[in-house]
Amino acid sequence: MRRENLFMTLCFTLSMVFSGSSFSQMHDHTQMQSTSTTETSKPVVFVTPLAFKIQLDNVYKSYLSIHTALSGDDYKNAQTNALSLAKSLKEVDMKLLTDMKTHMAWMASSEKLAKDAERISAATDIETARNEFKQASDDLIVLAQQFGSLGETPLYVIHCPMAFNKKGADWIQNDKTVKNPYFGKSMFSCGKVTETIGAKSGK
Repeated sequence: MRRENLFMTLCFTLSMVFSGSSFSQMHDHTQMQSTSTTETSKPVVFVTPLAFKIQLDNVYKSYLSIHTALSGDDYKNAQTNALSLAKSLKEVDMKLLTDMKTHMAWMASSEKLAKDAERISAATDIETARNEFKQASDDLIVLAQQFGSLGETPLYVIHCPMAFNKKGADWIQNDKTVKNPYFGKSMFSCGKVTETIGAKSGK
């Protein structure tokens, strides 16, 4: 009986040791996962050559021309300028991005924006165009955060909390004077600058 009791006590002790070890390992693993999630949520800023930035600047100009059209309630020009955005994206030379991570990030971001441009150009009314412009703006903001802008003039992210039934929406301008593309003349100045992307922001 003493041997059996000793054996049972030993088994119980070992099980507690291993259980404690397993719990500790699980706890550490959870912490590692949490850290990884936090790190990946931060925007990655890529270093790119000047020649690439010059071509990227044409992409921003095309996007800004869509913004100008929609803020002026000019639906037809928004469609035309969306075609210019798609064209400017195709003209960017990806071979200038020799780093593989940078190259792949550009491919992913530019493909999304090109599809947005196509949908804006195919929109059948200004409300649909504005809805597609919201998605284009979200995708362009990510692209701008990743690749920055050219020259002294930064890009400004502007947020309007009233857009789309008070769900809110963002867009980009190259100046701080708000020109709302989602309401146009009916609520032209609704919005505020929430982020600066470019030389003056250090990105």
